[in-house]
Amino acid sequence: MIHLGFLLHAHQPWTQSDNTRRRIFFESYWPLLALANSYPSFAFSMDITLSLGEHLPDWFLELIRDAYLRKKIELLNTAAYHYLLPLFDKSVIQEQLLLNRKFYREKFVGGNALPGLFLPELAFSPDMACDAEVYNFSWCLAEDHSFTYKRLHLPEHEQAPLNWIAQCGAAGVLLRSGYWSKRIAFRQHHESAEQIFNELLDGHNDWRARAQIAKDSYLILAMDLETFGHHQKDGVTNFITPFLAKLLEHKDTVRTTPLNEIHEKFPKIDKTDIFIPASWSTEKEHLDQGIPYPLWDHPANPFHRLWNGFARLAHHRTELAPNYSAELAELMRKSFYSCPPWQFAHGNKEVAGWCIPHFERIAHLLNNDRELYQIIWQLKQLVK
Repeated sequence: MIHLGFLLHAHQPWTQSDNTRRRIFFESYWPLLALANSYPSFAFSMDITLSLGEHLPDWFLELIRDAYLRKKIELLNTAAYHYLLPLFDKSVIQEQLLLNRKFYREKFVGGNALPGLFLPELAFSPDMACDAEVYNFSWCLAEDHSFTYKRLHLPEHEQAPLNWIAQCGAAGVLLRSGYWSKRIAFRQHHESAEQIFNELLDGHNDWRARAQIAKDSYLILAMDLETFGHHQKDGVTNFITPFLAKLLEHKDTVRTTPLNEIHEKFPKIDKTDIFIPASWSTEKEHLDQGIPYPLWDHPANPFHRLWNGFARLAHHRTELAPNYSAELAELMRKSFYSCPPWQFAHGNKEVAGWCIPHFERIAHLLNNDRELYQIIWQLKQLVK
Protein backbone atom coordinates (compact mmCIF):
# COMPACT_ATOMS: atom_id res chain seq x y z
CA MET A 1 0.00 0.00 0.00
CA ILE A 2 1.17 3.52 -0.85
CA HIS A 3 0.05 6.03 1.76
CA LEU A 4 -0.37 9.45 0.17
CA GLY A 5 -0.24 12.35 2.61
CA PHE A 6 -1.89 15.38 1.02
CA LEU A 7 -1.83 18.67 2.96
CA LEU A 8 -3.49 21.94 1.97
CA HIS A 9 -2.36 25.10 3.75
CA ALA A 10 -5.07 27.78 4.18
CA HIS A 11 -3.93 31.31 4.96
CA GLN A 12 -4.59 34.93 4.11
CA PRO A 13 -2.91 37.90 5.81
CA TRP A 14 -5.10 39.92 8.13
CA THR A 15 -4.38 42.96 5.93
CA GLN A 16 -5.94 41.26 2.89
CA SER A 17 -8.86 43.15 1.32
CA ASP A 18 -12.37 41.84 1.97
CA ASN A 19 -13.02 41.60 -1.78
CA THR A 20 -9.96 39.43 -2.41
CA ARG A 21 -10.67 37.26 0.61
CA ARG A 22 -14.28 36.80 -0.52
CA ARG A 23 -13.21 35.86 -4.03
CA ILE A 24 -10.75 33.25 -2.74
CA PHE A 25 -13.42 31.91 -0.39
CA PHE A 26 -15.78 31.11 -3.25
CA GLU A 27 -13.02 29.94 -5.61
CA SER A 28 -11.13 27.70 -3.19
CA TYR A 29 -12.21 27.34 0.45
CA TRP A 30 -15.89 26.61 0.01
CA PRO A 31 -15.67 24.17 -2.95
CA LEU A 32 -12.76 22.21 -1.44
CA LEU A 33 -14.45 21.76 1.94
CA ALA A 34 -17.69 20.80 0.21
CA LEU A 35 -15.72 18.23 -1.78
CA ALA A 36 -14.08 16.85 1.38
CA ASN A 37 -17.43 16.48 3.12
CA SER A 38 -18.90 14.60 0.15
CA TYR A 39 -15.87 12.33 -0.38
CA PRO A 40 -16.56 8.73 0.71
CA SER A 41 -13.31 8.42 2.72
CA PHE A 42 -10.52 10.57 4.12
CA ALA A 43 -9.82 13.40 1.63
CA PHE A 44 -6.88 15.51 2.80
CA SER A 45 -5.03 17.11 5.70
CA MET A 46 -5.13 20.85 6.20
CA ASP A 47 -4.09 23.68 8.45
CA ILE A 48 -5.74 27.07 8.77
CA THR A 49 -4.31 30.20 10.34
CA LEU A 50 -6.25 32.31 12.83
CA SER A 51 -5.36 35.21 10.51
CA LEU A 52 -7.75 33.68 7.96
CA GLY A 53 -10.14 31.93 10.31
CA GLU A 54 -11.21 35.05 12.17
CA HIS A 55 -12.52 36.44 8.86
CA LEU A 56 -14.49 33.35 7.81
CA PRO A 57 -18.24 32.97 8.46
CA ASP A 58 -19.33 30.81 11.39
CA TRP A 59 -21.26 28.43 9.13
CA PHE A 60 -18.06 27.68 7.22
CA LEU A 61 -16.09 27.05 10.41
CA GLU A 62 -18.86 24.59 11.30
CA LEU A 63 -18.30 22.93 7.92
CA ILE A 64 -14.61 22.47 8.76
CA ARG A 65 -15.53 21.09 12.18
CA ASP A 66 -18.00 18.65 10.62
CA ALA A 67 -15.41 17.43 8.10
CA TYR A 68 -12.90 16.98 10.94
CA LEU A 69 -15.30 15.09 13.21
CA ARG A 70 -16.38 12.84 10.34
CA LYS A 71 -12.68 12.12 9.61
CA LYS A 72 -12.85 13.56 6.11
CA ILE A 73 -10.00 15.93 6.93
CA GLU A 74 -7.16 16.10 9.43
CA LEU A 75 -6.06 19.34 11.09
CA LEU A 76 -2.48 20.42 11.84
CA ASN A 77 -1.64 23.35 14.04
CA THR A 78 0.28 26.31 12.59
CA ALA A 79 1.36 29.86 13.45
CA ALA A 80 -1.66 32.07 14.09
CA TYR A 81 -0.45 35.02 11.97
CA HIS A 82 1.92 33.18 9.65
CA TYR A 83 5.18 34.26 11.24
CA LEU A 84 8.29 32.68 9.75
CA LEU A 85 8.93 30.99 13.06
CA PRO A 86 12.69 30.26 12.95
CA LEU A 87 13.38 34.01 12.73
CA PHE A 88 11.76 34.68 16.12
CA ASP A 89 12.52 34.00 19.78
CA LYS A 90 10.97 31.10 21.66
CA SER A 91 8.39 33.27 23.42
CA VAL A 92 7.06 34.60 20.10
CA ILE A 93 6.92 31.09 18.60
CA GLN A 94 5.07 29.77 21.64
CA GLU A 95 2.54 32.61 21.48
CA GLN A 96 1.85 32.07 17.77
CA LEU A 97 1.28 28.34 18.22
CA LEU A 98 -0.77 28.77 21.38
CA LEU A 99 -3.07 31.34 19.77
CA ASN A 100 -3.80 29.03 16.85
CA ARG A 101 -4.24 26.01 19.12
CA LYS A 102 -6.80 27.98 21.16
CA PHE A 103 -8.64 28.88 17.94
CA TYR A 104 -8.72 25.20 16.91
CA ARG A 105 -9.95 24.07 20.32
CA GLU A 106 -12.79 26.59 20.33
CA LYS A 107 -13.90 26.00 16.75
CA PHE A 108 -12.89 22.51 15.63
CA VAL A 109 -11.15 19.94 17.80
CA GLY A 110 -12.32 20.47 21.38
CA GLY A 111 -10.01 18.49 23.66
CA ASN A 112 -8.55 16.30 20.93
CA ALA A 113 -4.81 16.15 20.47
CA LEU A 114 -3.03 18.21 17.81
CA PRO A 115 0.25 16.36 17.36
CA GLY A 116 1.17 17.72 13.93
CA LEU A 117 2.59 21.13 13.00
CA PHE A 118 2.68 22.93 9.66
CA LEU A 119 5.47 25.50 9.66
CA PRO A 120 4.55 28.56 7.54
CA GLU A 121 6.46 28.45 4.24
CA LEU A 122 7.72 25.06 5.49
CA ALA A 123 10.46 27.07 7.18
CA PHE A 124 12.06 24.22 9.09
CA SER A 125 14.64 24.66 11.82
CA PRO A 126 16.38 21.73 13.55
CA ASP A 127 16.41 23.82 16.74
CA MET A 128 12.61 24.02 16.71
CA ALA A 129 12.31 20.28 16.11
CA CYS A 130 14.65 19.57 19.01
CA ASP A 131 12.41 21.75 21.21
CA ALA A 132 9.18 20.08 20.02
CA GLU A 133 8.06 19.33 23.57
CA VAL A 134 8.36 23.02 24.46
CA TYR A 135 6.16 23.92 21.48
CA ASN A 136 3.72 21.06 22.11
CA PHE A 137 3.97 19.07 18.87
CA SER A 138 5.12 15.53 18.09
CA TRP A 139 5.90 15.84 14.39
CA CYS A 140 6.10 18.45 11.68
CA LEU A 141 6.49 18.77 7.93
CA ALA A 142 9.66 19.94 6.21
CA GLU A 143 10.82 20.28 2.62
CA ASP A 144 12.72 17.17 1.55
CA HIS A 145 15.96 19.07 0.90
CA SER A 146 16.09 19.93 4.62
CA PHE A 147 17.17 16.30 4.89
CA THR A 148 18.51 15.26 1.49
CA TYR A 149 21.04 18.09 1.10
CA LYS A 150 23.59 16.20 3.19
CA ARG A 151 22.74 12.94 1.41
CA LEU A 152 23.23 13.97 -2.21
CA HIS A 153 26.22 11.65 -2.45
CA LEU A 154 23.86 8.67 -2.09
CA PRO A 155 21.89 7.08 -4.93
CA GLU A 156 18.72 9.08 -5.52
CA HIS A 157 16.39 6.39 -4.17
CA GLU A 158 18.30 6.34 -0.86
CA GLN A 159 18.30 10.10 -0.21
CA ALA A 160 14.78 10.49 1.25
CA PRO A 161 12.94 7.85 3.30
CA LEU A 162 9.92 6.05 1.86
CA ASN A 163 9.23 3.46 4.55
CA TRP A 164 10.70 5.07 7.65
CA ILE A 165 10.60 8.54 9.21
CA ALA A 166 13.61 10.67 10.06
CA GLN A 167 13.60 11.93 13.63
CA CYS A 168 15.13 15.32 14.48
CA GLY A 169 15.55 15.70 18.20
CA ALA A 170 12.16 15.26 19.82
CA ALA A 171 10.15 15.46 16.58
CA GLY A 172 9.37 13.15 13.72
CA VAL A 173 9.78 14.98 10.40
CA LEU A 174 7.56 14.15 7.45
CA LEU A 175 9.34 15.26 4.30
CA ARG A 176 7.32 16.91 1.55
CA SER A 177 8.20 15.75 -1.93
CA GLY A 178 9.26 19.05 -3.45
CA TYR A 179 9.25 17.53 -6.93
CA TRP A 180 5.71 16.12 -6.90
CA SER A 181 4.21 19.01 -4.93
CA LYS A 182 5.59 21.53 -7.43
CA ARG A 183 4.61 19.27 -10.34
CA ILE A 184 1.00 19.59 -9.19
CA ALA A 185 1.07 23.22 -8.02
CA PHE A 186 2.62 24.45 -11.29
CA ARG A 187 0.98 22.03 -13.72
CA GLN A 188 0.23 23.26 -17.22
CA HIS A 189 -3.42 23.93 -18.04
CA HIS A 190 -3.54 21.08 -20.56
CA GLU A 191 -2.18 18.49 -18.11
CA SER A 192 -4.98 16.39 -16.67
CA ALA A 193 -5.34 14.97 -13.19
CA GLU A 194 -5.29 11.48 -14.69
CA GLN A 195 -1.98 12.16 -16.44
CA ILE A 196 -0.27 13.50 -13.32
CA PHE A 197 -1.77 10.75 -11.14
CA ASN A 198 -0.40 8.08 -13.46
CA GLU A 199 3.01 9.79 -13.55
CA LEU A 200 3.07 10.00 -9.75
CA LEU A 201 2.04 6.36 -9.28
CA ASP A 202 4.52 5.08 -11.87
CA GLY A 203 7.30 7.26 -10.45
CA HIS A 204 6.70 6.12 -6.88
CA ASN A 205 6.50 2.46 -7.87
CA ASP A 206 9.79 2.83 -9.75
CA TRP A 207 11.29 4.41 -6.63
CA ARG A 208 9.97 1.52 -4.52
CA ALA A 209 11.49 -1.00 -6.92
CA ARG A 210 14.90 0.67 -6.84
CA ALA A 211 14.76 0.86 -3.04
CA GLN A 212 13.57 -2.78 -2.94
CA ILE A 213 10.49 -1.95 -0.87
CA ALA A 214 7.86 -4.69 -0.99
CA LYS A 215 5.66 -3.50 1.86
CA ASP A 216 3.99 -0.16 2.64
CA SER A 217 5.54 3.16 1.68
CA TYR A 218 4.46 6.79 1.75
CA LEU A 219 4.67 10.06 -0.18
CA ILE A 220 3.92 13.56 1.15
CA LEU A 221 2.39 16.35 -0.94
CA ALA A 222 1.82 19.83 0.51
CA MET A 223 0.81 23.12 -1.09
CA ASP A 224 -1.29 26.22 -0.58
CA LEU A 225 -4.99 25.45 -0.55
CA GLU A 226 -5.53 28.55 -2.72
CA THR A 227 -3.61 26.77 -5.49
CA PHE A 228 -6.85 25.06 -6.45
CA GLY A 229 -9.60 27.39 -7.62
CA HIS A 230 -7.85 30.71 -7.07
CA HIS A 231 -4.47 30.29 -8.79
CA GLN A 232 -5.50 27.35 -10.96
CA LYS A 233 -8.99 28.44 -11.93
CA ASP A 234 -9.94 24.90 -12.95
CA GLY A 235 -8.08 23.35 -10.02
CA VAL A 236 -11.03 22.05 -8.03
CA THR A 237 -13.18 20.82 -10.92
CA ASN A 238 -10.47 19.60 -13.27
CA PHE A 239 -7.76 18.50 -10.87
CA ILE A 240 -8.64 17.77 -7.23
CA THR A 241 -12.00 16.14 -7.98
CA PRO A 242 -10.72 13.73 -10.67
CA PHE A 243 -7.47 13.17 -8.73
CA LEU A 244 -9.43 11.96 -5.69
CA ALA A 245 -11.59 9.87 -8.03
CA LYS A 246 -8.46 8.17 -9.38
CA LEU A 247 -7.41 7.39 -5.82
CA LEU A 248 -10.72 5.61 -5.27
CA GLU A 249 -10.19 3.59 -8.45
CA HIS A 250 -6.81 2.44 -7.13
CA LYS A 251 -7.81 2.11 -3.47
CA ASP A 252 -6.27 -1.35 -3.19
CA THR A 253 -2.78 0.03 -3.89
CA VAL A 254 -2.83 3.73 -2.92
CA ARG A 255 -4.93 5.89 -0.62
CA THR A 256 -4.94 9.30 1.04
CA THR A 257 -3.85 8.81 4.62
CA PRO A 258 -3.86 11.26 7.56
CA LEU A 259 -0.35 12.49 8.22
CA ASN A 260 -0.55 11.49 11.87
CA GLU A 261 -1.39 7.94 10.81
CA ILE A 262 1.66 7.93 8.56
CA HIS A 263 3.78 9.20 11.44
CA GLU A 264 2.45 6.52 13.76
CA LYS A 265 2.71 3.68 11.24
CA PHE A 266 6.33 3.91 10.09
CA PRO A 267 9.46 3.40 12.21
CA LYS A 268 11.55 6.41 13.26
CA ILE A 269 15.30 6.67 12.94
CA ASP A 270 17.22 9.46 14.65
CA LYS A 271 18.90 11.59 11.99
CA THR A 272 19.22 14.83 13.95
CA ASP A 273 22.69 15.53 12.62
CA ILE A 274 21.51 15.34 8.99
CA PHE A 275 18.86 18.06 9.08
CA ILE A 276 19.50 21.66 8.06
CA PRO A 277 17.31 24.80 8.06
CA ALA A 278 15.38 25.32 4.80
CA SER A 279 11.97 26.27 3.39
CA TRP A 280 9.85 25.16 0.46
CA SER A 281 11.22 28.14 -1.51
CA THR A 282 14.87 27.31 -0.83
CA GLU A 283 16.93 26.01 -3.75
CA LYS A 284 20.23 24.13 -3.68
CA GLU A 285 22.18 27.24 -4.63
CA HIS A 286 20.78 28.99 -1.54
CA LEU A 287 21.83 26.11 0.67
CA ASP A 288 25.29 26.16 -0.92
CA GLN A 289 25.52 29.81 0.20
CA GLY A 290 24.15 29.13 3.69
CA ILE A 291 20.88 31.04 3.04
CA PRO A 292 18.04 28.84 4.37
CA TYR A 293 15.17 31.33 3.98
CA PRO A 294 16.03 33.35 0.85
CA LEU A 295 12.63 35.01 0.34
CA TRP A 296 12.47 36.31 3.92
CA ASP A 297 16.02 36.67 5.23
CA HIS A 298 18.40 37.10 2.32
CA PRO A 299 21.59 38.95 3.34
CA ALA A 300 21.69 40.78 -0.02
CA ASN A 301 18.10 42.04 0.27
CA PRO A 302 17.99 45.46 2.00
CA PHE A 303 14.26 45.21 2.75
CA HIS A 304 14.81 41.88 4.52
CA ARG A 305 17.63 43.31 6.64
CA LEU A 306 15.54 46.31 7.71
CA TRP A 307 12.28 44.38 8.18
CA ASN A 308 13.88 41.71 10.34
CA GLY A 309 15.87 44.33 12.19
CA PHE A 310 12.67 46.22 13.00
CA ALA A 311 11.01 42.99 14.21
CA ARG A 312 13.90 42.16 16.53
CA LEU A 313 14.20 45.67 17.94
CA ALA A 314 10.44 46.09 18.43
CA HIS A 315 10.23 42.80 20.33
CA HIS A 316 13.21 43.81 22.45
CA ARG A 317 11.67 47.19 23.23
CA THR A 318 8.35 45.56 24.11
CA GLU A 319 10.03 43.13 26.50
CA LEU A 320 11.63 46.09 28.30
CA ALA A 321 8.37 48.06 28.53
CA PRO A 322 6.94 47.70 32.06
CA ASN A 323 3.31 48.11 31.05
CA TYR A 324 2.24 48.24 27.44
CA SER A 325 -1.20 48.64 25.97
CA ALA A 326 -3.53 45.96 24.62
CA GLU A 327 -3.23 47.66 21.23
CA LEU A 328 0.53 47.23 21.20
CA ALA A 329 0.23 43.60 22.30
CA GLU A 330 -2.15 42.92 19.41
CA LEU A 331 0.09 44.62 16.87
CA MET A 332 3.06 42.59 18.06
CA ARG A 333 1.04 39.40 17.61
CA LYS A 334 -0.11 40.26 14.10
CA SER A 335 2.31 42.58 12.32
CA PHE A 336 5.29 40.35 11.47
CA TYR A 337 3.64 37.89 9.09
CA SER A 338 5.79 36.48 6.32
CA CYS A 339 4.10 38.17 3.34
CA PRO A 340 5.90 41.58 3.11
CA PRO A 341 9.45 40.17 2.78
CA TRP A 342 8.15 37.56 0.30
CA GLN A 343 6.39 40.24 -1.74
CA PHE A 344 9.47 42.47 -1.85
CA ALA A 345 11.60 39.52 -2.96
CA HIS A 346 9.19 39.15 -5.91
CA GLY A 347 9.27 42.85 -6.79
CA ASN A 348 5.85 43.70 -5.36
CA LYS A 349 6.86 46.82 -3.49
CA GLU A 350 3.37 48.18 -2.91
CA VAL A 351 2.17 45.02 -1.16
CA ALA A 352 5.44 44.78 0.78
CA GLY A 353 4.63 48.27 2.08
CA TRP A 354 1.44 47.07 3.76
CA CYS A 355 3.52 46.65 6.91
CA ILE A 356 4.49 50.34 7.15
CA PRO A 357 1.34 51.75 8.87
CA HIS A 358 1.47 49.04 11.53
CA PHE A 359 5.18 49.55 12.09
CA GLU A 360 4.55 53.28 12.51
CA ARG A 361 1.88 52.58 15.09
CA ILE A 362 4.21 50.21 16.98
CA ALA A 363 6.94 52.88 17.05
CA HIS A 364 4.44 55.45 18.32
CA LEU A 365 3.17 53.16 21.08
CA LEU A 366 6.74 52.45 22.13
CA ASN A 367 7.18 56.06 23.21
CA ASN A 368 7.86 57.32 19.66
CA ASP A 369 10.99 55.21 19.51
CA ARG A 370 13.47 57.14 17.38
CA GLU A 371 15.50 54.10 16.24
CA LEU A 372 12.35 52.32 15.07
CA TYR A 373 11.26 55.39 13.12
CA GLN A 374 14.66 55.52 11.43
CA ILE A 375 14.18 51.94 10.19
CA ILE A 376 10.67 52.79 8.99
CA TRP A 377 12.01 55.74 7.01
CA GLN A 378 14.50 53.46 5.25
CA LEU A 379 11.78 50.91 4.50
CA LYS A 380 9.66 53.66 2.97
CA GLN A 381 12.46 54.59 0.61
CA LEU A 382 12.63 50.99 -0.62
CA VAL A 383 8.92 50.58 -1.32
CA LYS A 384 8.46 53.91 -3.17
